[in-house]
Amino acid sequence: MQYQLKYLGLVWVTALLAVTAPVIPMGSIAPLVAQAQTVEDQKAEAERLFQQGVQEYRRGQYQQALATYQQALEIQQALNDQAGIGQTLNNIGEVYYWLRQHEAALTSLQQALSIRIALKDRAGEGETLDNLGITYYGLKDSEQALETLQQALSIRQELQDRSGEGKTLSNIGAVYAFSLQQSSQGLETLQQALAIQEEVGDKFHAEITLRKSAGRMKAWKTILALWSGQRKR
Repeated sequence: MQYQLKYLGLVWVTALLAVTAPVIPMGSIAPLVAQAQTVEDQKAEAERLFQQGVQEYRRGQYQQALATYQQALEIQQALNDQAGIGQTLNNIGEVYYWLRQHEAALTSLQQALSIRIALKDRAGEGETLDNLGITYYGLKDSEQALETLQQALSIRQELQDRSGEGKTLSNIGAVYAFSLQQSSQGLETLQQALAIQEEVGDKFHAEITLRKSAGRMKAWKTILALWSGQRKR
């Protein structure tokens, strides 16, 4: 008798679900699937464009990189991909710096920093602070540049980001050597940066650091030669 009651209860529940459960027509599922595929395709296209921009930037093709990054950014904004937007704005700022459009770089990087802080993206925050610091250097604001770069360095050391640490030290060395005219401090910091970049195999940034070091050493030798010449008179 107890078994029969359980069986009847199960039949009753099944019948009730069959009556009350909403039926989703097959035709309405297809657009949802297509939409999901479209979003994934858009994300993939944005990533492809972003990586293309990175390669163009590394080849020194700054105008092409800027145009490519802008295409990626448009897709990311349409998808409301905040992390992607922050990363691309950061890279756009970096390109503007090398194009010597420092005000445009500052605007883009400040937007990127706001997004990355909101997302609690510490690695991204350190990266953008680094680019902001070197942009202040380009704007001849040495004190702000050094302060911002020190903030970036603290984050990168906190996260044990050796590659990022090397890049930031390289930028700090440039500020000391070329802007603050502290050659010994600048060269020492550049050498620290180069040692890290060689350690982690960062050939791209190591070449930049070597160019900075060579430029400072050449200038320092010229100053010494002039000073020696004046002493002999």
